[in-house]
Amino acid sequence: MTKNASLFVVLLYQRRKRKGILAKRSAARQVFDYSSIGLQLAITLLIFVYGGYKLDIRYKTEPLFVVVGVVLGMGIGFYNLFKELSGIEKHEKENKENTEDNTEDNTRRRKWL
Repeated sequence: MTKNASLFVVLLYQRRKRKGILAKRSAARQVFDYSSIGLQLAITLLIFVYGGYKLDIRYKTEPLFVVVGVVLGMGIGFYNLFKELSGIEKHEKENKENTEDNTEDNTRRRKWL
């Protein structure tokens, strides 16, 4: 093998190795994205319920502000949930389209090799 051919093989191997690392990062990223959405919903709800509880103690209106806090917390939490899920779905769709384009190019090239 010539020096240029061996260099090409090494570069090709490193490129494939990097793709594997990027795929693992992508999977880890997806797990983080989905788990953080649930935490955001729970934290938002807890903050509003706690605020409602404190307002009930201050103004001596027992269930009123807690109920308002639950309703607002759930509303805002679900709004953020749907917004984040649509953003993740859009990002995954773009990545899938880019991957499909690259796969088609690679198969075309392989036919001529």
